[in-house]
Amino acid sequence: SSSSSSSSTVDLSKPQRPPVISAEEGLDIGVISQKPFEYFEQLRQRIDQEDPRIKCQRYGFPHNSYNTNNNNGSAPIRIQRKIYFGSLIASEPWEVLDIAGTEMYGLFEAIVFVESNRTQTFAQRSFLRLHHADTMKQLFGTNRIQIRAYADERDRSRGLNREHIQRAEVLKGWQELGMQPEDIAILGDADEFFSRDFIRALQICDKPIAGLDDVEQHRCNPRRTGLRCSSQVYETTPECIMQSRQWWQPSALSGHCIEGIAGGGNPNGTDYAFPLPQRNGGVWRPEGYGGGRPSTYNKVEDGIPPDQRRYPLYNGADFRRIGAASYARNMGPRSTYSAVTGFHIHNFFTNHEKIRFKYFTYGHPDPNTYKKRLEELHEDLGIMVHCVRNQSDAGLKYKRVPRGFAELKEFKPIYFHDDDYRKARQDLISDMVDKDYEKYGSFNFTQERAIQQRRRSAVNGLTLKRSMT
Repeated sequence: SSSSSSSSTVDLSKPQRPPVISAEEGLDIGVISQKPFEYFEQLRQRIDQEDPRIKCQRYGFPHNSYNTNNNNGSAPIRIQRKIYFGSLIASEPWEVLDIAGTEMYGLFEAIVFVESNRTQTFAQRSFLRLHHADTMKQLFGTNRIQIRAYADERDRSRGLNREHIQRAEVLKGWQELGMQPEDIAILGDADEFFSRDFIRALQICDKPIAGLDDVEQHRCNPRRTGLRCSSQVYETTPECIMQSRQWWQPSALSGHCIEGIAGGGNPNGTDYAFPLPQRNGGVWRPEGYGGGRPSTYNKVEDGIPPDQRRYPLYNGADFRRIGAASYARNMGPRSTYSAVTGFHIHNFFTNHEKIRFKYFTYGHPDPNTYKKRLEELHEDLGIMVHCVRNQSDAGLKYKRVPRGFAELKEFKPIYFHDDDYRKARQDLISDMVDKDYEKYGSFNFTQERAIQQRRRSAVNGLTLKRSMT
């Protein structure tokens, strides 16, 4: 693996929407909002300039030390915590990064992205993002960005194992960028992120926030440390919203509990860390140290008083597999706010072949991807197809919000406030579904499989009958 980050500095004193990357570079562009920087900045400032006491109270965070001057602009709002962000990136349309950057613009001390030359199924892919650091700096509003290349040709580096090894690169980048134990880390994917309002609360609310600042209390115990996102799931368009399903990524953790950050970079140089003998495959915690299914901790707890226990530090895989202990929720009045604290903008592709390629080569690949209709590929895509075709959800595993975006309470992704963008995205996906049906829609895989199963059962029954006679 290697690191690639532009050493140039982008002038952010006169911010503007970054130029869209050319489609000739091999990346999907997607649907890009035509609103100017000022349109979104006005929405961001409405969030950022709110009285800190009100914002902190909304999430149950301490907020007693603020004075009223903070509410009228005569005194700056104090930033109590630096936050570092990290994500894997692959072939997401530029639109996905534009949505994320618009939400989180200017919030992070530094950001690390990691791109791999292969998918989880070891399929070859080209590096597409490595020279986009300057554009990313404009997009996310910070000059401290790394885009790291990950190349591993070992055949064993497949599936989720490969994905988790990639996440170790994020932690290396944070260390190089100067993350300290008292800082906060958020590690996820490009299409999942906390809301701006929640990240601002993490930045400015009084200490201690339980699970983060109170390290002497939680001591990096995975049952007590960190805050986990409660995300609203948007399936392929801003109008197709899951009602009966939530997403629980990403997690926010204290640097005190992260490998390479705790103890000034020494993974065992902190009073709160229990040194692991060795991770399975270099990635997974062994049983008794937080590994196994279900996770077990007998190696670090048995015979040790609770106030003296120490726990292994988190690596990149732990962010995902174990995650944070507490689910962060918006506790504001339900007449104004929903409980969600983040968003999962899932499958925001613009091309039906790209969706099929994802389900054929990433994460949990389906060998029958090109034999199925879109809604048969995954229950999430079933919601999308029924949504854009305005069909009933009857018979589907999940249900959607009946009136779409208009029915949601705050907070919603800032980017989605653009009515013209939402319409353009919905129209594009409706057209995409039609094109996919023209090519793949004639074969009902689920129905055909049921027919074949009945035929096999009939043959087996006939064979059994003959053997008995």
